[in-house]
Amino acid sequence: MTQTRIDHLATGAPAPLASTAGETTRDYAHVQRAISHLSENWREQPSLDELARQVNLSPAHLQRLFTRW
Repeated sequence: MTQTRIDHLATGAPAPLASTAGETTRDYAHVQRAISHLSENWREQPSLDELARQVNLSPAHLQRLFTRW
């Protein structure tokens, strides 16, 4: 068991999904781009489908990333 996993168990915090540093960086970049699009287009109230198209992800995957972040 890794120290990170032990720390999460000790604090009761959910452990992050197993991923590589590159995957985490990519995921953050997708979330950051989606938030940026929301900030720039807040008057239009973009849908999840529109945000997903903007960041080249499926709506379900983008929702999972937002839930994780």
